[in-house]
Amino acid sequence: MPRYKHAQPFDIVRTVQQVQKNSRATAISANANLPVPAVIDPSYVSGQPNAFINGSTALSGPYSVMSEYIPVANDTVIALPVPGAGNNTYIILGHYGPPSIGQPLADMTQYTATTATPTQASAIWSIPAADAVLPGATYEFWASGSGTWGSTQQALTFGLYIQGTQHIVTTIPATTFAINSIFHWMFWVRFYCVVTGSSATWYPEHRLLASGANQQTAWDITETLTTLYTQSSLASQTVELQASWASVTGAPTVTTVANWFRRAA
Repeated sequence: MPRYKHAQPFDIVRTVQQVQKNSRATAISANANLPVPAVIDPSYVSGQPNAFINGSTALSGPYSVMSEYIPVANDTVIALPVPGAGNNTYIILGHYGPPSIGQPLADMTQYTATTATPTQASAIWSIPAADAVLPGATYEFWASGSGTWGSTQQALTFGLYIQGTQHIVTTIPATTFAINSIFHWMFWVRFYCVVTGSSATWYPEHRLLASGANQQTAWDITETLTTLYTQSSLASQTVELQASWASVTGAPTVTTVANWFRRAA
């Protein structure tokens, strides 16, 4: 009867490692044409995008995209390997995960307005072209900060500009605070797409809060527009807060400390 040699421990380990290696290779081969996650180039502007494929730290591309998808910088997408085209060729299928509008972090740049002319008071955010595909697409903007009322009482106006046009505006009256008062403020806006298309209509609502150094609310107003504003949903739209004083007399100042923008629905 033949005698079998007992396997040594290191032989078993080597065999198991070889089986694991072969199993991984088989799995990779079998799944070679499965979709993988990717992230669009943060500096993307137009055309076919470059992307970080499947966790890679190296940017590659450019890649073709499905006609239904409009690339957006930093967007998380699904990429499908193209059979027979090599290991580095993909087609971008579309967005993956929650809406990617806006940024994952708030803009903490400080913006100060001291003039009677509307002055930039937030980052310039963007809604990509054709992002509002269906009625009900909803967006939110929020900003907060502080200021000094100045040695002469002046009214302070905040306006949210959509693609360069002021659609949402509200004013804190001059008599709200005593001269030279330190104040704090918060401005919140939500706007809904009612009808999509080149003549898309939008329904906005907003709230403006202001308080003195004692943290007691001195101004609190919530407003909605009875007349919808019109702005094409097929073209990209910029979103920006601007602030202005009724007069520069008394040297009033207002500063934005933080602001963010997102698609909410």
